[in-house]
Amino acid sequence: MKVFLLALLEKISSDKFITALLALLTGVCLLYMPMLYFSFKIKITPYDPYINIAILTLGVGIGWVLGTFASPDSPKEGERFTKLGTAVASFLSGYVLSKTDKAIDKFVNNEASLSLINSFRVIEFVVGLLAATMVTYILREYVLRQIEQQTSNPA
Repeated sequence: MKVFLLALLEKISSDKFITALLALLTGVCLLYMPMLYFSFKIKITPYDPYINIAILTLGVGIGWVLGTFASPDSPKEGERFTKLGTAVASFLSGYVLSKTDKAIDKFVNNEASLSLINSFRVIEFVVGLLAATMVTYILREYVLRQIEQQTSNPA
């Protein structure tokens, strides 16, 4: 592990490394760790922490995919992502949006939906989604692209 980190440090310029390090530290320490902590503290039943962790994991997983879509490795991958994005957008704009209206009405008209645990779960999902998107995008766009450029054009 130490050899890998040293090799990585040699390949990445210091400003790119600092950017990547800040992205990781922000994503993991400042966002994920408090979410994990509160996932176990905000509960009504003994099963709530597990549901909270599952919602955070879902947000992180979707964010990871979005970060990957936002930073394709090659023009060919970008074309594939564009085609896939078009298909997903068509599906979401049609079927899912028609079903979302009923779910939003139930959520807004139900007083239990405004409870602390439900509000926390929405916030937890959004934080996981945004943090994972940010970390994935920064690492792929700045760090991996820098490594590829330096290995393909050695000085």
